[in-house]
Amino acid sequence: MTETITHVAVKKLNKFKSISSGEIETSYYEVLPDIEIYKDQRDCLVIRASKISNNSVFTNDIVRLISDNQFEWLGRFDTVINSGGVKLHPERIEEKLSKGITTRFFLAGIPDSILGEQLILVVEGSFQTIDTTQLNLSKFEIPKQIYFVDEFAQTPTKKIARKKTLALLSF
Repeated sequence: MTETITHVAVKKLNKFKSISSGEIETSYYEVLPDIEIYKDQRDCLVIRASKISNNSVFTNDIVRLISDNQFEWLGRFDTVINSGGVKLHPERIEEKLSKGITTRFFLAGIPDSILGEQLILVVEGSFQTIDTTQLNLSKFEIPKQIYFVDEFAQTPTKKIARKKTLALLSF
């Protein structure tokens, strides 16, 4: 059985304090009234909405709790890449890479005999030079390999089928 709970928190999407100042702020998710949040042992968000259900909802969303009613979303538990003991959240790194890559792409972890998993970048389309030096990536966030695929495998709803696309590559 799949449980779904929606509209438990809000986040300011534009990152400016004011249009005139041009200052950028970090915006966290803020939970709505009568919603309680905490983390489980995996650091994933747990939601308690006692007016809706007696049961807590355990998510696969890794978060950093800022306060009792604020959190920062870091990524999905099922996509974490453990590279040499460093936990990498592809969604966060992809956000940085999107400033320098104009075609569809995704990050993945592939087995590595030394690191456990190696961070790779998979890009749709023909070969192109990708300059990561201006993207504010840490040394751990720089992909060790870049692969190009003519066309990504897709789900029926046109999302990237990451596992099927990775199967097209030979490692």
